[in-house]
Amino acid sequence: MAMQQSTEPTVWADAMQALSWRDWRVLTTVAVIAALMVTIDGPLSSIMRGIDGDARRIIDFLSSSGDSKYSLVPTGVAAILLMALYFLDPSTRRARYYAWFAGASGFIFASIAVSGIATNIVKILLGRARPHVVDNLSWPVFEPFATRGDFHSFPSGHGNTIFCIAIALSFFLPRLRIPLLIVAAALAFGRVLQFKHFVSDSVGGALLAALTTVWLRQVFARYGIVFRKTPAGRVGFTAPGRILLNWKRVPANR
Repeated sequence: MAMQQSTEPTVWADAMQALSWRDWRVLTTVAVIAALMVTIDGPLSSIMRGIDGDARRIIDFLSSSGDSKYSLVPTGVAAILLMALYFLDPSTRRARYYAWFAGASGFIFASIAVSGIATNIVKILLGRARPHVVDNLSWPVFEPFATRGDFHSFPSGHGNTIFCIAIALSFFLPRLRIPLLIVAAALAFGRVLQFKHFVSDSVGGALLAALTTVWLRQVFARYGIVFRKTPAGRVGFTAPGRILLNWKRVPANR
């Protein structure tokens, strides 16, 4: 007797629905990255060679915000502490809030971690040379499967982390989405000013951040952790997240 296959959508199917490469936004971004590599990257990076002194120190300080350890450690510790409070607090109502915020912190942590791993894989596979390695910046140079950091320019790891944080936070603070993305773009561009990345590297980091973060939100929603699928097919929040959003008068479903 043949086994009946389940028709229930899988996590992978849900993810592909959210991250379809047929999505015009994804395709447009990929086309923009390719265009930047052969047009803007070289001339702009040539200009960045001359930045030095106080301007360089300020840029270095701001760009350090993209180091994943500054975001992974706080969000990871917050998730662990909140889960500890969830198990220790006798109040069922407070425990539900602890669990929800623990899940929210865990979501941000997972977004940064998973996207960071994907970024490192792409770096190794493509092996794009960083600006300071290339004498002629007019054309991109690749050394696939390179293990040297000098050939791990695309995509930008710092830019990826910054955009992961901005996109993940924008799910919880939709009214701040545009300001968060603007700040992320400015900080990611700092790596270009540092002469450590090309513009297309930062755009590639942002694209990978968007894809992995949206995918993880789909996974979390499937299992009812922080997010949930609404009857209309959108992604909203589980309780008590909906209560907090209603109190702030922010639409729950986006």
